[in-house]
Amino acid sequence: MREFRPWLRLLQRHRRQLAAGLVLMASTLMAGLGLLALSGWFITATAITAMAWAAGVNASLNLYAPGGGIRFFALARTASRYFERLVNHDAVLRLLADIRVELFRKLLRAEAYSAKRLGSAAFLNRLVSDVDTLDNLYLRQIAPPLVALAGSLGAAGLIAVFAPALSLVVLAVLVPWLGVVTLGMAWWTRRHGAAEMEAAERLRSHALTELEGMAELSAAGRLAHDQYDLLAEEHAQRNRQMQQEASAITGQALNTLVIHLLVVALLLFASQAWQANQVSGAVMVLIPLVVMALSEGFLPLPKAFVRWGATEAAAGRLNAEGAAEPDLPEQLSEMSLPEHPTLTWSHIRVARGVPAVFDDFSLSVLPGERLVITGASGSGKSSLASFAARLTAPDGGQVLANGHDGAMFSLTEWRERISVLTQDAHLFNESIAANLRVGNTGASDGQLWRVLEAVDLAPLVASLDHGLTTSVGEGGGQLSGGEGRRLALARVLLRSAPVVILDEPFTGLDGATATRVWNGIQPWLNGCSVVLMLHDSMPFIEADRVIPLTAGGRM
Repeated sequence: MREFRPWLRLLQRHRRQLAAGLVLMASTLMAGLGLLALSGWFITATAITAMAWAAGVNASLNLYAPGGGIRFFALARTASRYFERLVNHDAVLRLLADIRVELFRKLLRAEAYSAKRLGSAAFLNRLVSDVDTLDNLYLRQIAPPLVALAGSLGAAGLIAVFAPALSLVVLAVLVPWLGVVTLGMAWWTRRHGAAEMEAAERLRSHALTELEGMAELSAAGRLAHDQYDLLAEEHAQRNRQMQQEASAITGQALNTLVIHLLVVALLLFASQAWQANQVSGAVMVLIPLVVMALSEGFLPLPKAFVRWGATEAAAGRLNAEGAAEPDLPEQLSEMSLPEHPTLTWSHIRVARGVPAVFDDFSLSVLPGERLVITGASGSGKSSLASFAARLTAPDGGQVLANGHDGAMFSLTEWRERISVLTQDAHLFNESIAANLRVGNTGASDGQLWRVLEAVDLAPLVASLDHGLTTSVGEGGGQLSGGEGRRLALARVLLRSAPVVILDEPFTGLDGATATRVWNGIQPWLNGCSVVLMLHDSMPFIEADRVIPLTAGGRM
C-alpha cells in the first residue's frame, strides 16, 4: 500500500465530491436491492392473495403502498445512477488532472534529467499509460468494495427485520467473501499484473524502436528478423493478457457461484421458517432476492482487483520518476547576480571515462571576452556548456560568478545573464515565430525578422507560404539540420544575455554559410562574453583566446 500513499493524499483534495459519489453508488445499489426485493414480495403476495380468493378465503392486499414503493426504487435507482456517473467521473477527471500536474511538477525539479527523458516517445507513452492506470484506483478498487460492504450490511439489516438468525448467516458468508474477491484476488494476481505492465512497456518500446530505425534495419537486412521478434513479444503479451482475463473470469464465476449458493441456502432456510409460521410466504421469497440483488455490487470486484498488480506497478514507477532530486539545488543568498559576471569553471572534475573527462579543470571568461574552446568528441566541451547553464552538475568543483558559487543565485536570474545554445537544442512542434519567442516572449515580428536575417534564414522563411507562422514539425523535422540549428541559434540571440555560450553553432553548415552567419550575428554579440565550443578553430572567427582541450580535460 505504500506505493499508493502519495496518490491517496491527492484524494483528500476532492474528498467531498468523492464521498458524494460513494453515497450515490451505495444509493444505486440499495435502490436496486429494494426494487428487486419489494417486487418479489409484491408478486408473491399478489399470487398468495389470488390463491386465497380462489380457495374462498377472505383475504386483502394493499396494492398502493408496494406499488408506490416499486416506482420509488425504480426512479431512485435511475436518478442515483445518473448523478453517480456525473459526480464520480467529474471527480476522477479532476483527480487525474491533479496527478498529472503533481507528477510533472516533480519531474521538472530535476531539469536536465527530465528533459532528456521527456523527449523519449517510449517514456512519454509509459507516463501516459501509468497515469491512466491510476484511474482504476478510486473508481474500481476503492469505492466498489466499500459499496459492496455497505450493501451487505444493508441486506443483512433488512433480513434481520424478519429473520435475525438468517441475517447472521448473510454476514458470515458475504463479509469474508468480500475479502476473498478483493484482497485475495489482488494477492493471487499481483505478480502477473505487474509482469504484464512491464512486458507491455517493453513491447511498446520495441515497436517504437523498430519504427524509428526501420531504414537502418532494412539496410542491414535485419528488419524481417526484428519483426519476427516483435511478433513473438506480442504473442507472449497476448498470452499474459489472456491469463489475466482467465483469472478475472474464474473470480467472477466463483463470485456468482457463492452468491447463488447463498441465495439457494437462504431460500431453504426461509422456507423452513415459513413452514414454522415464523415468516409469511412473501417474506420467504423476499429474503433470497435481497441477496441476489447484491450480485450487482460484487460482480465487478474480481476483474477490478486482477488489475491491482498493474495499478501498484504504475504507482511505483510514477513515484520513482517523481522522486528525482534537483540536479543543482539552490542555496539562495541575499546577493544579486552582477549584470555582466565573470564566469569561472573552478576545479571541475568529471569522473566519466578513462582518463577522466576533467580532473581539476579551471577556466575563466572575463566580461566582453571572446573565447574558443576546441576539442574532439568526448573532450568535455558540451559538459562545460551544461555546467555553465546549470543544467547538470560536475562530480566535483563549481561554476562561479564573480568568484561566488552559482548555486547561491536564483536559477531565473542566472539564466537571464547566461544564454546557452546546447548541442541538442530542441525545436518545438510549433510555428517558427513560437519557437523564436521561447527566447523572448515579447519579441515583435520585426525583431524576429532581424534575427532571422542575422542567421541567414530570412530568405527561406520569406519564401514559405505562411512565413513566420509556418510549423517546423516535431523536433524541427520540416527543416534541414543546418536550418534547424540556425533557428535555435536565433532563439538564443533573442535572449540578449550578457554571457553567450554556443556549443557547435555551425553544425550542418558549409563554410560559406557559416561565415555569413558568424558575420551576421556580430551586432547581436556586441559587448557580450562569448564562448564557442568547436571541434576545430575556424579561420573566420576572431577570438581573444583559443583553448584546445585534450584527453583528461587538459588545456
